[in-house]
Amino acid sequence: MLGRLTKANVEEIADAMGVALGWSVEQKTAEAERTLRCWLTGTGLIVMR
Repeated sequence: MLGRLTKANVEEIADAMGVALGWSVEQKTAEAERTLRCWLTGTGLIVMR
């Protein structure tokens, strides 16, 4: 999985989690964006496009 993460993958995971946790569309979008931002700025990971 290392080096294979894409923005689309994060959004797909957020979709699944949103259903399981009852998130609104707005919350799902915010969680996906926050996750990407944390990974990009906090870990030095590069998310593939």
